This record gives sequence, structure tokens and C-alpha cells, in this order.
Amino acid sequence: MSDLQQKTLVEQATFGAGCFWGVEASFRTLPGVLDTRVGFARSAKGESELIEVVQVDFDAKVITYSRLIEHFWTLHDPTSVDRQGACADLLNGVVGLE
Repeated sequence: MSDLQQKTLVEQATFGAGCFWGVEASFRTLPGVLDTRVGFARSAKGESELIEVVQVDFDAKVITYSRLIEHFWTLHDPTSVDRQGACADLLNGVVGLE
């Protein structure tokens, strides 16, 4: 086992959101988040509509899964248009960077 593997406890979590770009950018700012990637997943019902998702690799010794969930709910409002909530504001900030 490498020194890095002994010092970290890498776990993964996947979050579905109305827009993954802002959610991904926000997760990347959290201490303990090691990597993120975006993609699409199908709903559990097998419908043809795809769900935008962010997969987060995190060091469970630094940040807990519960903390990631708490953070997600500050970004995602399932009652808003396209379920983006604050994510829409984050995306505007990300797109504005050059």
C-alpha cells in the first residue's frame, strides 16, 4: 500500500442535478474533494430522459458523505425551474471566466 493510500480514504458519491457544471465547480472548492467528473445517467424508471450527474471522489478522512449531501442541498432546489436553484447563479459565474 502506498503512503498516499494510507493517508487518504477515497470514496465516491454521485449527485444528480438540473445542471452539473455549477454543482461540479462548487464541489471542487471543498477541502477533501479530490476529483470530480460530470456525465449523464438514466432515471431509475428507465425513461429515455437523461439526468445530469456529478461524481465526486473525496477523502473521507477530511470530509464526510453527510457534509457533501448538506452542500449539495445548498446548490440544488428540486422545486425550482429545471431543479437548478442556486446552481444557475454558479453556472453564470463559471461561464463568465475566461
